[in-house]
Amino acid sequence: MATYYETLGLDPSASLADIERVYRFLAQKFHPDANPANPQMARQRFQSIQAAYETLSDPGKRREYDAKLGAGLGPDWEPITMNTDNGGVRFNSDGSLNVAGQHIQAVEAIPRKSLGSATIEKDAGSGGEFRVWHNGKFHRFRFANRAWHTRRDKSAQQAPRPSTNKTSRDLAPAMPGTRQTTHSAPDILLKRQGRPMRTLVFGCILLAVGLLGGFFASRSGSRDLALTAEEQIQQKEQELKQREQLATLDAKLQEQSALEEGNRQAQALIREQLLAAKRTGEGALAKVAALSTELQLWEEQISPLLSNQEGRKIATSEQSLRVFKSLYEKRRVSSAEATALRVEIEALLTPITAALTAPTPADSASQQITERLQAKQAEIEVAAAELRQRRESIRNLLSLSKGIDATTKTLEAALADLALTDMQGEAELISETEKETRQAAALELAAARKKLMEAEAEQERLAIENQADALVSQVEHERNLKEAQTKQVKNMLHYFITPGYYQPDSMRYYQKTIEPHPFSYAKLRAQGALEPTSKGMEALLFIATAYPDDLRPKWNMSRHLQQLTPDQTKQLAETQELLRRLGDALVELKMLDP
Repeated sequence: MATYYETLGLDPSASLADIERVYRFLAQKFHPDANPANPQMARQRFQSIQAAYETLSDPGKRREYDAKLGAGLGPDWEPITMNTDNGGVRFNSDGSLNVAGQHIQAVEAIPRKSLGSATIEKDAGSGGEFRVWHNGKFHRFRFANRAWHTRRDKSAQQAPRPSTNKTSRDLAPAMPGTRQTTHSAPDILLKRQGRPMRTLVFGCILLAVGLLGGFFASRSGSRDLALTAEEQIQQKEQELKQREQLATLDAKLQEQSALEEGNRQAQALIREQLLAAKRTGEGALAKVAALSTELQLWEEQISPLLSNQEGRKIATSEQSLRVFKSLYEKRRVSSAEATALRVEIEALLTPITAALTAPTPADSASQQITERLQAKQAEIEVAAAELRQRRESIRNLLSLSKGIDATTKTLEAALADLALTDMQGEAELISETEKETRQAAALELAAARKKLMEAEAEQERLAIENQADALVSQVEHERNLKEAQTKQVKNMLHYFITPGYYQPDSMRYYQKTIEPHPFSYAKLRAQGALEPTSKGMEALLFIATAYPDDLRPKWNMSRHLQQLTPDQTKQLAETQELLRRLGDALVELKMLDP
C-alpha cells in the first residue's frame, strides 16, 4: 500500500508549500470531471489524493502519521543491524555503504551495474534508495534517522539486466502511487528478529559469493547503463515539458488565488464602507429622534407661557419681556421639517441596507452617502442643541420671575404691545435718520458747488497765464526776428549763414550736399555745438575752422580751445549764444536751414 507521500509523489521532508502545489496539480489532473473516459479510476485516485492532502496539510495529523510510518518511511520498512558486515555489504550509521570492498558515500549515486550474479543501484542523496537484484529477488534499502531500513514486499520480480535502451528510472521501482511487486530482502543482508541463524549464515554466504563474483566481473569489463543520444534528448524534452506544464498550472493557480483574494478584500472593504454608512445613518436617525423630543418639550413647556399665569410674571418686566421675545421669536426647526429630515435619511439608507443583504455587496456610492448623512447629522445636532439652549434659557427666566406678582396682561398681549412700541420707535428713528440724511446731502451739495467754482476759477487763471505767456513769447519772437536782421548779428554769424556744400553730420565729421546751403540749425544742435560747455564750444570751433569749404570764410584762429586768446574765446561764446537764442528766428528768416 502506497504511503501518502508516495501518493503525492513527494519526499517525506517536503514542505507544506510543495504539498499544496502538487495537490492542486494532481487534483485537477485526476478530477472525475477531467477524465470522462475512465471516471471510476479517476474517482479512486482523486479520493486517495484528497485523503493524503487532508493528513499531510495538517501539521498535527502529519506528525502522528510520520510517527506511525517510522521515520517517514512507511509501515513496511524495518531497521537492520548497523555497522556490521552482512556477507560483503556493510551498512554504516553515517549513511555510507561498503559493498565488495568498495566504500560508497551517503550522498553518492551509483548507476545500475552488475556485480557477478547481482545487480546494484543507488540514488543520489543521503536518503537515496539502495537497490539490489539477486537470484530473482528485489531488495530495497533506505537510510533515515541514522539507521538503514529495508522493505519486505510480497511477490518476486526478475532482476533486470543493464541495457543501453532503457533508463535506470525505467528499471527502478514503480513511481509512488502504483503497485510494485518485489521479493523481500535476503537474510544475507538483513538481521531480522525471528529468523533462524542458519538461514542468515546461508544467505550471507550466497550474497558474498554473488557480490565478489560481480566485483571481479566488473573489474574485468562490466559497463554502466547508458542512454542513446536520441533517448537522452527525448527524456530531457519530456522532463522540460512536464516542468513547464507544472509551472504554468502553478502560475494559473497562484493568479486565480490572488484574484480571489483581491476580490475578497475588495468585498470586505465595500462591506465595511456600507456598515460605516449604515452606522452613520442610524446615528442621524437617533439625532432626529432627539430633535423631535426637543420640539415636543418646547410645545409642552414654552408655548403655554403665552397665555398662562407663569407667562404673566415674565410680562411684568420689560427687560424679561425683551429677553423672552428674542428667544421665542428666533427661527427654529418645525415638526414638519424634522419629519422631512427623517424621511430623507431613511431614503439614503435604503440602498445601503439592500446592498448589505446581497450575497456580494456592491458599492452603492457609500462614500458619498456617508458624507451626506454626516452633514445631515451635524445639521440636526446644531438645531437640537440651539433649541435646547433656548428652552433652558426661558426656564431660567421663569425661575427669576417666580417671586413677582403677575400682571393682568398675558405674555402674548405684552409681546404685541412691545412690538407696537418698537415699531413706533423705529418710525421715529427712521424719520430722524432721514432728516440727518437730508442735511448731510445738502452739505455735500454745497461743498461740491464750492469745489466746482474753485475749479472754474483755476481754469480761468491758467487761461490768463497762458495768454500772457503766449503774448510774451510773441513779443520776444518779434524782437528776435528784428535782432537777427541787424548788421551786427549778420557779421558775427556770417560763416554760419553763408551757403556752403558741407553740413555737420556727427562729432568731428561732415556731409557734402549737392547745392550750397546755410548751416542746419537742427544739425548744429544734434552735434552738441550749441551746448554752453567746453565740449560744445570745441565742436562749434571745429566747424568754424576745419570744414573744407571755400565758399564760407573760415575763422582765422586755432582749432584748439586752449590756444585761443581771451578775445577769441569771447567771440566764440557770443557766437554760440546768438545761434542758440536766435536759432528759431534765423530758420524762419531762412538765414539758417531748419
